[in-house]
Amino acid sequence: MNRIRVHFRDRKLWNRSGTTYTRGSAFLDGTPIPRTSLCRTFSCERTFDGFLSLLRRLNGFFAVVHQVDDASFVAVDHVRSFPLFYSLGMKEFYVSDDPRWIRKNANEQAVDKLSAVEFLLAGYVTGSDTLSPHVKQVQAGEALAAIPTSGGLCITPLRYFEYTHGNYFPEPREKLLARLDSALIAAFERLIRWADGRTIVVPLSGGADSRVIVLMLKRLGYDNIVAFSYGRIGNEESWISRKVASTLGIRWEFVPYSNEAWYRWCRSDEWKTYSQAADNLSSVPHIQDWPAVWELRKQELVPQDSIFVPGLLAGHSLEPTIFPIIWPKHRVIDQRELLISICEAFYTLRDWSRQRAELEPRLNEKIVRLLGTRPSYKTHDAADAYERWWWQGYEAKFIINSVRVYDFWGYEWWLPLWDLEIADFWCRVPLAYRLGKNLSRIHLKKLEKEITGCNIRVHRANPRPVSFAAKLLRKTFLYDRMQRIHGLVQYHRHPLAWYGIVPKEAFNHSFTGKENINSYLALETLQRILKELRRPQKLSKLRDD
Repeated sequence: MNRIRVHFRDRKLWNRSGTTYTRGSAFLDGTPIPRTSLCRTFSCERTFDGFLSLLRRLNGFFAVVHQVDDASFVAVDHVRSFPLFYSLGMKEFYVSDDPRWIRKNANEQAVDKLSAVEFLLAGYVTGSDTLSPHVKQVQAGEALAAIPTSGGLCITPLRYFEYTHGNYFPEPREKLLARLDSALIAAFERLIRWADGRTIVVPLSGGADSRVIVLMLKRLGYDNIVAFSYGRIGNEESWISRKVASTLGIRWEFVPYSNEAWYRWCRSDEWKTYSQAADNLSSVPHIQDWPAVWELRKQELVPQDSIFVPGLLAGHSLEPTIFPIIWPKHRVIDQRELLISICEAFYTLRDWSRQRAELEPRLNEKIVRLLGTRPSYKTHDAADAYERWWWQGYEAKFIINSVRVYDFWGYEWWLPLWDLEIADFWCRVPLAYRLGKNLSRIHLKKLEKEITGCNIRVHRANPRPVSFAAKLLRKTFLYDRMQRIHGLVQYHRHPLAWYGIVPKEAFNHSFTGKENINSYLALETLQRILKELRRPQKLSKLRDD
């Protein structure tokens, strides 16, 4: 019989009731559950069916490990905001929020080859895999049952939530806008109820999503808000951020970045600790606002009980440049077209054209295994498959992983734009209104006019016209050369200055025009993980493969 072993990095972050452990917060049928009560709520469930039924009634951000007799039930929320990992050995079943603890206790020393390739190309590992072959992760919206049988523990994973589109609303645009508005009001009322007067801190960028957050909070009368931005002094995103905050009467803080500061930050003991905790053997550590939150904390610019609310949005922006197979409309799309589109959109951190003949079949096989096989798709079905891939991989493991920053610095967070009511709404919105965030953009303009009496003008401080000639050059050999020159200039001009983490000489030597900051982070992270295993010599082979 297998013995179940449960471990957490910091037990103080987890609530316990008997053999049930929970982290995070949730609403049950619309009623907020205190953190200490969430684990007691789960502890009453004796069967996996009851466990699943309870999960489907929750709306929030949480993880749970629930032991019943010799069985164990494990689950994460619909976006995997608190990752959990597991491994089934010969005599023990391991569950933890720390995959390195599992790897050590399971005596796992290998690195999964395909996962390492995915990590270098995408910045995360897809599916239930991690960089360690026998350490698995619970996927977004997934519950796991480990039930004893005569042959040992039987592991049964089941998706209790799927980001799947269908049962589309038949109403015209105005009614859809009203539905979206109603969902947003409900989601932000839940946030306000949970915040209970505490300071809400918003990373306010120049984008639409974070603007929705501050607008909705002001609309609902919540004034205890601090907005912040960061980057090189005078960068365009912070210029827009400051203007929006000023228009709404919100206190605004700015944290300056520079190449020199980044070089110092990423060689600190804090970075070493954070990067290992945030990679979870499966994701590139998020760095964008990591030093900004650090500076806000050091300078005591926000209270320690503040809640960070980033603009992470349910509802992917399907742009023609990203997802070209949806144009023209009303056509049948074969599976190969969909696979090419996914590979070209998500495996982009380095140039793998020379290895394409070898890697593409292996990556395609994994994509098909996770999405299912179909000979062809109608346009809206192809878009749905594409968005499901985005949700369970890029969004859950790369974008949502950014909340590790707030965890590390000891702050709580909430994701109102990933409230289940909003997610369920977008699952029923027809494709035409999801393209390019069509519906969201219209709603934002209406919201701005309602709150401020006008649309906030956020034209760039230094607008740069798009060159038609540059578009024509995109498919020529000159484009790659232009990209390299542009990137070399960006080393000292990027608005976030984050290329400063790479020494200038190393950047000049390695940059080809195809990389971005996450390309370097993925390589550094994988190299560090291999060094942990005392196998750095394997890196060159993994890179070649």
